[in-house]
Order: sequence, then structure tokens, then C-alpha cells
Amino acid sequence: TFRPFGNYIVGARNADVAGNINAGSVFVVDDATGSTVLRVDGTTGSEQLGQNLEFGIFDTLGGSLADSFAILSPSHGGNSEGAVFFVNSEVGAVTRQIDGLIGDTLGSFNLQIVPGGHLAIRNPFSDAGGANAGEILFVNAFANFVTSGSVLGISSGELLGNVAVDTGTLSSLGTGQFLVYSPVRDVSGETDAGTVLLMQGSGAVNLQGAFFGLQAGDGLGSGGSSSVQILSGGRLVLFNPAADDPTGALGVPNNEGAVILASTTSFSELGRSYGQTDDNEGLGSVAFVTERPNGNLFIHSPGAGTSNEGALYLVNGTAPNENFGSNLVPFTLTNGDVLVQSQSSSAGGFANAGTMAQIVSDGSLGGGNIIRGRIDGSSAGELLGQFGVTTSGDGVHYFVRSQLADPGGLADAGSIYF
Repeated sequence: TFRPFGNYIVGARNADVAGNINAGSVFVVDDATGSTVLRVDGTTGSEQLGQNLEFGIFDTLGGSLADSFAILSPSHGGNSEGAVFFVNSEVGAVTRQIDGLIGDTLGSFNLQIVPGGHLAIRNPFSDAGGANAGEILFVNAFANFVTSGSVLGISSGELLGNVAVDTGTLSSLGTGQFLVYSPVRDVSGETDAGTVLLMQGSGAVNLQGAFFGLQAGDGLGSGGSSSVQILSGGRLVLFNPAADDPTGALGVPNNEGAVILASTTSFSELGRSYGQTDDNEGLGSVAFVTERPNGNLFIHSPGAGTSNEGALYLVNGTAPNENFGSNLVPFTLTNGDVLVQSQSSSAGGFANAGTMAQIVSDGSLGGGNIIRGRIDGSSAGELLGQFGVTTSGDGVHYFVRSQLADPGGLADAGSIYF
């Protein structure tokens, strides 16, 4: 591989070194003379140093780092300690070598860029915080790879670092924050309750806050970035469909599910909601909420109810397999109401006739009621809502097209509801 400012990198992973078969070597070769300016060797048989070289992240960082690269060698050392080498190919020198401890196999995972120009080195088999508790070490790429922070696993078998660091979810905030997931961390004696860590990369890397699963097996963070949503005002939603409600039957894995609202500015949990049924509702399995202009949220739970009637909290479906709440029509009426459709609903007495409910999002109806009105399909297989909704000019009235309706017994004659 040719680097931008000159010199070639040559990997020879099957090279024999000092009698160690397939120990491997990496050469930095002067592009003008062809002479070797640096050689890095493996130390043990079958190490195959040179098999994993990283260039791309340094190309991304650019500037003075464009001629750097990394050697990842998880079998380096006599007891699978592993090592990561940071090399400056322009001058032909190892800028820093980081060695793991016995059994770490450091270098098993690719490096990641995190905010602030740091690199994350994941080491899930580290015993620093407990047997295989794991560790993530951060180094400053623009300061000769000096250590700029770390975070340790705290329970045996936690394997912190086994899940990739999430640098994308919070990037739109521009705050230098990122997330670390540890879904099998034990919390307050609860096995595999799971934790999501809020990290800051501006300056030195540091831990700002932590959000916890509360029951054994909750596994908070197991969905990684797909189980997180950013809202306005720096709010963060964490979805935990395997969570058990601590107020439910003790020792019974009901998997009601939980949706957790947190703040990236106060670094704290703002509240959490659990599914309201004990039948594996899995609240949070639909990994999004719908935010209203007033800051309120609709939480979607199509698996609610003993027969998957579904719920849009606080709106409940009425028919088996309706999965109510799985879809919001993507527009808002001018009075702030939204429309909720459930094409497979049989609420009107006809199989899969569909239904369309108009929902108040500001609580103005009082008494916990947020259903302003509801239209049910009037014929089997109508799938009301499938063909969309059209608003009138005043933004309050709307037309619901239903091309599969059977008015007067005429199959698929179609109807329009106003």
C-alpha cells in the first residue's frame, strides 16, 4: 500500500521470524530507494502480524495523520495479550505500541473514530474491571496517540466493547457526545440488566451519564443504535422491549417492555413507561415514538393485549391482531390532531375492514380521553386507510379513500369517507 507522502507498506503475515513460523512482519519501504526503513515483527508462531492493517480511518482524519496507519495483532505476545501499533510511515517509526494483558487479544476489533479526534480501542476480554468485564481505551490521534480516556466494564462477563461504539446517533446535536452500549452489564445485582453510557469526546473523553436496565435480563442497549431515537431539546429515547416491569410479578419474565426518556443536557433519565399487559407486549419493539409540537409523545405498541390488539398509548385497539398503533398517517391537521390507521382492524365487525382514528395530542378532551372520533370500515377486506388520506383546503376536514369497500354489496366498488 502506497501512502500519500511516500513510502510503501508491505504486509507479510506468513513470514517466519526467529524460528516462529508464520509470526508475520510489516515493512515500511522507501519509495525512492526500495530500502526498508522500518520492520515490525510478530513474536509468536501463527501470530500472522500484518494480516490486519488499518489505513482508512487515518485517511479520514487527514492532515498530519494521512501517513499513519495501525497494525492490529490480537495474537501478539506469548499469552494472547494482543497489541495495537500506531506507525508513522513517512518517518518510518512506531509512534506508540499498546500491549494487552494475558488473554486480552487486544486488536481483535477495528478501531473507531469518536468525536474530538479520538480513536476507540475496544478490548472486551480485559479483566481490569472483573473477569472479561471489558474496556474501551481512547487515544488522541492528534497527540501521538496518548491515552485520552477509558471506560471499564464493572461486572464479570460484561464484555464491554463487544458492541461497536455509536458515534452516529448523537452527531446531529453537534455536542461531541456519543453512546456506548453494554447490554449484559449487571446492575444492582440484576444479571444482564444492561446499561447505555453517555460519553463526551470534546477534550479528554469522559463519562457524562448512564441509563440502566432495572431487572435481570432486560438487556438495555442490546439493539445498539437501532434502539435509540433523538427528539427535540436534546432528549433521547431508549427502547427496551425485553424489559420487565419491577412492579409486576416477581421472578416472572413478562417482557412488558419499556420506553425510557432521557436528557443529553442534564445527563439523566426523565422517566420511563412500561407496557400495560403481562403477555410479552414488548413495548419499544417498534423503535420510534411520534413527537408532537407540544413536546408530547405517542408510544407505539402493536403487540399490546392478549391477542395483539395493540395500543397507541394512551389509545387502545379493540380487535385481535389489529396491531393498533403501528402506523400514524404522516400529516397533522391544523387543530393539532393526528390520524391513526389500522388497516387490519376488525373493530367494525368485518374482518380486516380497517379503522381510522382521529387523536388529540394535547389532552384537551380531558379525562384521559384522546380519541376525538373513529371511522371503521364497513366491509370485509376493505383495509380502510390503505389508499391514504387527502386534506381539504381548511386543514380540518379530510377525505379517506377506500377503494376496496363493498357499498351496497358491490364488490370493490369503493367509497370515500368525509
